[in-house]
Amino acid sequence: MTDFEHPNLLVKEVLLRPAERAKTALVEMQSRLSASEYDDLICQGLFVLAVSHVETMITDTLKYYLCALPDKIDKRTLQVTKQELLAHPYDLIEVQVEKQLWSLGYKPIQDIVEFLCDTLSLDADAAALAAPLAELKATRNVLLHNSLVANGTYLAAAGAARRVSKAGDKLTVDGKYLSTSLDTLVAFVETIARLTTTKYAAYSRLAAIKRLWQFTFKSQVMPFEDFWVIEENNDCLRFWQKGKYESNISSTEKTLLGIWRATFSGTSPEFTAFSMYPFDEDNQQKVLFLLSAFRHFSIQPPLTFRPNKTPGHVPSKAAADGDH
Repeated sequence: MTDFEHPNLLVKEVLLRPAERAKTALVEMQSRLSASEYDDLICQGLFVLAVSHVETMITDTLKYYLCALPDKIDKRTLQVTKQELLAHPYDLIEVQVEKQLWSLGYKPIQDIVEFLCDTLSLDADAAALAAPLAELKATRNVLLHNSLVANGTYLAAAGAARRVSKAGDKLTVDGKYLSTSLDTLVAFVETIARLTTTKYAAYSRLAAIKRLWQFTFKSQVMPFEDFWVIEENNDCLRFWQKGKYESNISSTEKTLLGIWRATFSGTSPEFTAFSMYPFDEDNQQKVLFLLSAFRHFSIQPPLTFRPNKTPGHVPSKAAADGDH
């Protein structure tokens, strides 16, 4: 079996989804807070939820990124148990990523933001980005674990931003503190989204689909543009069409092409039956990877095949679905 490299299928739009979800939730809290006055108990609940939204954003961003680019996984953290190997033979990468991120969650916010910036290669001062969040996370922890009574852990974690001077002092989480915290969290999320957008501007859905095509077909007579009509502005496939030299491709290539057309069009005239038997070991490995990769590209709804006089149509909102 050939040890081949899997294509990079990272999509900027999917990478940004956790930040978009977090910002939407935080902005909604801001709008509700400005229109109403809440007692401290409700403010405390909203504060905990707000901090959790940002932590989840970081975790979900890293999970998608590391699953898409497993070479970025810290090899020192890889410890596969026999139980994991037996229970998760097809999603072992995701299991390893989740284990690494679970342990990351217990680290100081400075370490978490540094790991995010380093992993995504973001052009940012991680320490400066994390600094405004340190006191917020420390307050959230002391709220949940010590009834807002400051302790040594809070004083150390909050650092220079600590709101009390000694252990035993009582902290408050009221409307004013919640409002300031939301501003800080929204600014952080917007900064991460901006840096990510700049760094991964070229990682479109179409670029990922093209890389997957090039992984599938090595033949010089099967260029991507011969088989698909694309819409660059909408970042999508628009139609499929018959390739110029399609009549000359091999039986294996015809089957693989049928899988592609059935995936992106809902049906394919070349794809009436499927069996792994005709494939050699390398192509069996390729097919298994393709089926795994295609599940992250949802095409809704699948359209029926149309005769060759009119190319098969693909919906204009062919979106890459990166939620695992």
